[in-house]
Amino acid sequence: MTSLVEPNIELLEFFRGFLEWDKFIKRIPLSTVRLDEVEEIQNNGLLKIDIQGCELEVLRNGIDRLKDCLVIHAEVEFLPIYKNPSLF
Repeated sequence: MTSLVEPNIELLEFFRGFLEWDKFIKRIPLSTVRLDEVEEIQNNGLLKIDIQGCELEVLRNGIDRLKDCLVIHAEVEFLPIYKNPSLF
């Protein structure tokens, strides 16, 4: 599992076999930019995002780029598989 946020191991233990194939290897620091700062996104009709628990942050930081977007297809979480989640 790769994500910008930490997984909720206590919940994931309930998924049979999950912890056998998903092992924490290392934490890698990286920098990100706000969606509104991505100049290449202009007149966007469709945005599809699946970024492992950070979708709401992208939407919150993309108001200007998304104001004319017709369709946003985003993954949502119903269970807190990440720590401090934004659930559906």
